[in-house]
Amino acid sequence: MSPSKPTIIVLHGSWHSPPHYERLTSLLTEAQYPPICPTQPTFDAKPPTKTLYDDADFVRSMLTELVEQEQKEVILVLHSYGGVLGTQAVTEDFSRSAREKKGLKGGVIHLLFMTGFVLHNGECLASPLGGSLPPFIPVEEDGSCNMLEPARRLYNDLPTAEQEHWVSLLRPHPEIASLTPLTNVGYKYVPSTYLFCENDQALPLEVQKSMVASVEGEVFGGKMGEVSCGAGHSPFLSMPEKVVEVIDGLW
Repeated sequence: MSPSKPTIIVLHGSWHSPPHYERLTSLLTEAQYPPICPTQPTFDAKPPTKTLYDDADFVRSMLTELVEQEQKEVILVLHSYGGVLGTQAVTEDFSRSAREKKGLKGGVIHLLFMTGFVLHNGECLASPLGGSLPPFIPVEEDGSCNMLEPARRLYNDLPTAEQEHWVSLLRPHPEIASLTPLTNVGYKYVPSTYLFCENDQALPLEVQKSMVASVEGEVFGGKMGEVSCGAGHSPFLSMPEKVVEVIDGLW
């Protein structure tokens, strides 16, 4: 691995896990990026009581090791729910700008929202969806939730056989994680870019755009960078080369 390239942390969305992102992480490895895609505590949690804060504590422990101990530069790639998680987890102390002021090396240098949720402080994932999970994400008696028609909503731009394979790897997600409010907004401290996915059937393009527009002026530098592609909700599967190309342009 080239020591000059930042470490890439990929934070997965609800129901997903690292195997879904291996196509992307393999390409990142080929491009000489050190990639990490960890399994978050909320994934298939039993009982489903883990919250956004459990995931954020987990990510912060990773950042403590990578940034504070190893002084590495880090880019976070945030898919769907991962956008909420990355926003919560990246506090100002982890940012490269804050560390530079202290004469320290390393730090989080960019957030890439890959059709991810962009929220205000105090909001939760359900906020831009009307304050509760939509009907196509029913909640079970135990507090877990699953998405109806996941093949169409998540993998509409993939061949049928691939859709079925990726659906088979999905697992329940705790509803409470989607209702946990943000207490920190990392995009205030780190430059951020949004990868709009124009064919997204789970998080429609108009919702993606409205979220980005709503935080203009609050983000580091005053404006979030914007890039578009024709993918559905899972560009890491249907257009992984495009995702790597976007990452190449972030540093």
